[in-house]
Amino acid sequence: DGITSLIDKSLLRQELEPGVDPRFMMLETVREFGLEQLAAADEFDEVRRHHAAFFLTFAAQRVPIPFSYNIPIPELGHFAADHDNLDVACDWLCQGDAVEDCLRLTATCAPYWFTRGHVREGFARLHRALAEAGSSSSAARGYALNAASNLAIVMGKFQASVTFSQEALAIWNAIGDPRGRGATLFDLARVAEVEQHWDQAADLFDQAAAIYRDLGQTYELARALALRGGVAFARRDFDQAIRFENEAAALFRHIGVLRWLGLTEWFLGLFALTEQRFLNAARHYHQSLCTLIDATDVVWLFKPLAGLAAVSVENGDMESAARLLGAVDQILLGIGGPLFPFDRPAYEQAEASAREALGEALFTAEHEAGRHLTLADLMVEAEAIVTMAEAAAGTARRRGTGISRLTEREHQVLTLLAHGKTDREIANALFISRRTVNAHVANILSRLGVHSRHEAAARARALGLLPKTADPSRYT
Repeated sequence: DGITSLIDKSLLRQELEPGVDPRFMMLETVREFGLEQLAAADEFDEVRRHHAAFFLTFAAQRVPIPFSYNIPIPELGHFAADHDNLDVACDWLCQGDAVEDCLRLTATCAPYWFTRGHVREGFARLHRALAEAGSSSSAARGYALNAASNLAIVMGKFQASVTFSQEALAIWNAIGDPRGRGATLFDLARVAEVEQHWDQAADLFDQAAAIYRDLGQTYELARALALRGGVAFARRDFDQAIRFENEAAALFRHIGVLRWLGLTEWFLGLFALTEQRFLNAARHYHQSLCTLIDATDVVWLFKPLAGLAAVSVENGDMESAARLLGAVDQILLGIGGPLFPFDRPAYEQAEASAREALGEALFTAEHEAGRHLTLADLMVEAEAIVTMAEAAAGTARRRGTGISRLTEREHQVLTLLAHGKTDREIANALFISRRTVNAHVANILSRLGVHSRHEAAARARALGLLPKTADPSRYT
């Protein structure tokens, strides 16, 4: 009745959103007046304590400790709706005597901060909570250390992650908690991976996986297997890498974890790209992007986007590549993190090729446009890349052995080049810039293993890549 009365008097308004409990809002001036009245009645601190206790329970019910990062999407929506309330509760707990509660609340919020891209904010809050709590050896501190270690990895603060993990490992060993130990070994393995210490990473992932198997932690086991597949790939054991990813993907499908299923698709795309199976790479990257969007993840989206940019270069669409790289940079700016070693080759190859083909001015314009693409826009770009890769693969099947190494656009350039057309004539015929023609010619020479245009034409005819009497006008 009291709430209804306040709504009738326009002192409160009710807001309804799908999937979220009804919420009540007030004007800032009304809120400030209410705070003044609470302070005058000496009830302000008591209300803040009740508020913090409510949201401590709120978070614990949705992400019970010991927690995983497998939070259902609806629960992420609840965290997002109360983001500001959780901030206020964290501030209150961390500035008082309830340091253990402060550690528990910040640790519990960490999976939400991580998944929804509030990485820098989450790291700052965890760092503050750990500093306020002193040097306690409680389980709550161990969970906060693990959470801080995880966010530090995303931000590229690898030494900080190791420091947090080493302290956490000492706590879990003292307490005798294998679950906490497994989580810490997993984070140490991730740092070893990004620093390319492959043998150490393999050993640490294997240790973590063994603990997860013993405890029946399917989600955590699948995560360790997925990243272990990346280490196998780095060690050039492609068969083992694919086996790890397929096992991980099967487990993620069984328990319904979209986010990490999206990562296994990204890994399979990476493997295909490395082996120059560009259509398979495009399909896996596209599926990874779709799955991550469905999982409402905004942190890992840059990974399939960088891969798709590399495929776009292979398709000859330099403008799309530049736009996707802009989207990648915008995501990384938001989360405050770097490119990781497995992402860097695709990104750097796409950037170098697109920048050279387009020229600085056009590349910069397309890159800037990419920073403002919506999720719907990115899906359109990804679908177009898959379509172009399918067309190139179809052409390869029709034209026989060897053409699979050339994109559809490169075959067009090769045909015109074989008929003695100049760069300007090729550019005019295909409605592309001369810079783009130069980039395509360079790729053609490299892929055919020759050093001149004359040799390229001869090699292409010898391989049967060109018809005996091709008509270059069909491309105009």
